Amino acid sequence: GLPEKLMAAHRSGVKQVFIPKENEEDLRDVAEEVKSSLKITPVSEIPEVLKALGIKVKTPTLRTPRKKTTEKTA
Repeated sequence: GLPEKLMAAHRSGVKQVFIPKENEEDLRDVAEEVKSSLKITPVSEIPEVLKALGIKVKTPTLRTPRKKTTEKTA
């Protein structure tokens, strides 16, 4: 579960972790030493992770399909 994963991150020297917001309650089972050594960020969606890491993501724009043109040759 979450406590074991965070303990492994702590032992490996990881400084920042992202966890699903729905697992936030599980933090109560994590040792204070582990929690204090990690920057733990609960997220709901991947764009939140990218934003926290300073990665800018362009929002795709919808394009209208181009009309196919047929050229007649003589």
